[in-house]
Formats: sequence, structure tokens, C-alpha cells
Amino acid sequence: ASPPAKFVIFSLTELPVDPNGNLVYNTSAAASVSNLSCSVTEGDASRMEEGSETGTSKTLVFAVNGCRFELSDVDPSTTLIELLRTRTPFKSVKLGCGEGGCGACVVLLSKYDEIVGKVEDFTISACLTLLCSLHGCSITTTEGLGNSKDRFHPIHERFAGFHASQCGFCTPGMCMSLYGALVNAGISKLTAFEAEEAIAGNLCRCTGY
Repeated sequence: ASPPAKFVIFSLTELPVDPNGNLVYNTSAAASVSNLSCSVTEGDASRMEEGSETGTSKTLVFAVNGCRFELSDVDPSTTLIELLRTRTPFKSVKLGCGEGGCGACVVLLSKYDEIVGKVEDFTISACLTLLCSLHGCSITTTEGLGNSKDRFHPIHERFAGFHASQCGFCTPGMCMSLYGALVNAGISKLTAFEAEEAIAGNLCRCTGY
């Protein structure tokens, strides 16, 4: 059997679960990520081809919300949030403290672990994550969970329905922190205490942190 795809596309509308309450990944669509209409390729094509022939390709390949990105000659100091805010339509990720302490830039990172043979998911601070460290990874922002066009995710609906947001600046990061906890714990296994712990690192600017 072939190993799971390295690029994982999550459901845009709801949390898919199996009969045991565990989250289920939509890996069937992940195999065709290279054919997505939102595929982006940047850099010198001839240089990219030359590198691939010698086995020393300098092309950085990763995915954001199911969109494949191929970049070459990336500045090693470039962070994930710089790319998201300036070169993609996924601008829900905010730059708050710039030190990984406020949680406004939290996103979900999915990476295939060849040792254990499965995809590992964890939340990261986009302001501290270097773009070059994301080769072969998949990034999910709050737009990847749901939006006004495709329907909001249940997490979004509950934040709005229970008035859990003030100005909204920090809300995307809070949603991703909770989603990361659900992915790892299972939708039916996350306790209220664990949910509170998951967003303990997300600070609200409106209330003076």
C-alpha cells in the first residue's frame, strides 16, 4: 500500500468523523493537489529544471488550504506570515506581537512522518515559522476551515453564535487553536478543560491582553 499523501486537504465545511468519533482526513483529493486551479509556481523555470536533473532542486513545495505552491530562490529569513499576508488571499492570519506570544497568527501544520507512517498535525505561530522549513508540508488557515461562500465551519458558527469575539482581530488564531486540539483529541473526546487549555496562548487585544 502506498503511504498517505503528504498534502492533506481538510473538509471546508465540517469536521468529518468516523463511528468512533475520530477525525477523518480527506486524503482522496490530496493526491490531485498538483492539478488544482490555484496552483502557484514562481521563480526561474530553467533553473528549477536544472536543479531537478541534478537531484539538488532548490524548489520549495508546500500547500496552503489545498493550494500548491512551488517557490524558488526563497530568502531564508522569510517567514510564513510574510507569504500569507503579502502573496496569498489568506489574510486572516494577523501579525500581533511578532514573537509567538499572542496567538493571532496561529495556523495548523500537517506533515507526513515517514517514521510513524502517518500525518502529524500541530499548531504553529506563522510569525516565527520560516518558510523554508515547510517543504512537503500542508498549512491550514481559518479560510481553509470554512468561509462565507462555502459555509462557515462549526467552530466559526459557535464563536459567532455565542458572542465569543469582540473586534475579530484575534479570532482566526483562536479558531485554529481549537481546531488543532480537535484534530488531535477527536471531536467527541475533547473536554471543556482541554478546550480552554488549547486557547490559553491566544490573547485578546480588546481587553488589554
